[in-house]
Amino acid sequence: MTENILAGGREWIARTYVPSPPIAKLEAALGAVKPPQPAEIIEKVLLACMQGMSPKELTHVSKHLGGLAFDVKPVGGSRGEEIIAAMKALPGTGLVLTKEGGLTRFHWQASLS
Repeated sequence: MTENILAGGREWIARTYVPSPPIAKLEAALGAVKPPQPAEIIEKVLLACMQGMSPKELTHVSKHLGGLAFDVKPVGGSRGEEIIAAMKALPGTGLVLTKEGGLTRFHWQASLS
């Protein structure tokens, strides 16, 4: 998440996640960190915020936190197409993205049904 914020800007959380009270908590925590700050500071602030959340709140932050999603480093060309096809073919696939919050990311997420 910190890498994405640094690459995509401080509004990355708001552009990427569905609004919810846990997301508002993360945005408020990030807002309390005055730029520029190194990645380590941002990571500590976000981690502390998430450690104060319940498991239910964490599911509203990211499916990654419950093992229901993963990312693969994006690559271009035919290799990237092969990776996306393989991700789509995985059992239980619900969502495969090539962009998240305006950034190029290969994201797999389990079906939630």
